[in-house]
Order: sequence, then C-alpha cells, then structure tokens
Amino acid sequence: MSAALRLHDLRFAYAGGLALEVPSLRLDAGEELLLEGASGSGKSTLLHLVAGILEPARGTIEIAGETLSTLRGAAKDRLRGRRIGMIFQTFNLLSGFSAVENVSIAMMLAGCPASEHRPRAESLLASLGVDAIDRPIDRLSVGQQQRVAVARALAAKPALVLADEPTASLDPDHAERAVAMIRHACREQGAALLLTSHDPTMRELFERRIDIREFVRAEATALAISRSSCAACRRVSSRRS
Repeated sequence: MSAALRLHDLRFAYAGGLALEVPSLRLDAGEELLLEGASGSGKSTLLHLVAGILEPARGTIEIAGETLSTLRGAAKDRLRGRRIGMIFQTFNLLSGFSAVENVSIAMMLAGCPASEHRPRAESLLASLGVDAIDRPIDRLSVGQQQRVAVARALAAKPALVLADEPTASLDPDHAERAVAMIRHACREQGAALLLTSHDPTMRELFERRIDIREFVRAEATALAISRSSCAACRRVSSRRS
C-alpha cells in the first residue's frame, strides 16, 4: 500500500543562509504526526511544500503514491484537491455561503461527482455536530466554523490532512477538544494527519512528534562567511588594541 505521505531528500533554501532539509519522512493511512516549533520556525513552510504551494530545491514528495514534482498546473491542483485536505488557522471559509455549501464546493473543486456533494457534506457535518448546515457561515459560532473547516478538509476523502496551527487562537481547554475532534474525524475517514503547533501542551496528545528544528540547517556558505567575518573582526580589533 502507498504511503499517504512520503518525503525523501527534501530541501528548501531560505534567504539568509538557512535551509529546511528532510532526509526521510513517511505517514501511512490513519497515522498522526505533530510537528512542533515556535512561530516562524519553518512549520508552515514544510506544509506548503507538501501541499505543492512551494517548490523544493530538490527531493521527492509523494502523496498517496503520486509524485508531486512530476505534476504541473491543473494536474497538481487536481492532486491537491483530491488527496490533500487542509485546515487553516483562520479557517478560510467562504463568507456568504452556508456550511453545507462550503463543504460541497470543496468536492466540486476536487472533481467529485455532483450527486455526492450534498449527501456527503450533510453526513460529514452531522458527524461533527454541525446542525444548522444551511445557515450562512458568518452566523455560526467560532467552534461551529472550525467544525465546518474540518468537514471541508475531509470532503473529498483525502489521503492526508494538513492542519496548520488549528488551535492557535483557542484557550487550552478548547484547543484540546478541537484537536481531539480533528484527530477523531481523520481516523473515521482513514486519513493521515500532519498537525503543526507551537503549543507545548499538544505534546501530551500525540505519540509521534518531531521538532521542526531537526530539519533546519545552516548553509555551509553562510557559515563560512560568518566565520570569515568574525575572524576579520577579531583581526581589526587586535590591531586597534
């Protein structure tokens, strides 16, 4: 069986002499992984690489057996729509549309048969405890909106769900309940889950965890320049003294 996610020899270079390097990473169907790290440490970059939003300098990204780097344009969009579900920190739901429409639109964009849109959207929303499915999204509570966002991420039966800081704006009690809800929904649908968080309390909830700092490297050229500059500064300082 193909892995939901497989990374091999992945590399992405930042401006300023740092690089994100992932020698190997695999997630099978139904597996969960917490990617830890402070804000701005590179977690979202890795998720954007996996989603095909950013291009790596080298390496392989496979989603459910399909290699992302071999796809371009519409083909990459189709893979993203069918195989990857995304849960954003700010939800990114469509204002003015109802809960069921937000979920149905995700299936439409993924190319799912039209006859499946409403029935699956209703089923997912019901399983997540969203009752007012025809109410405009703007009139739902934050908690209900988050549940709609989870339903939308799972709408096209993805192999992988990427959750980028989904609890950043929640207090600890609500954050724990939200993560439990996301994990349960992914397990129910058989999707692998890659969730990022800077919240240290999340560590207790996941058996498998990786600190993003394990993947961040200083460029050799940047280190050489830095050491050279430091040596030059020491020589100048020595002459002045």
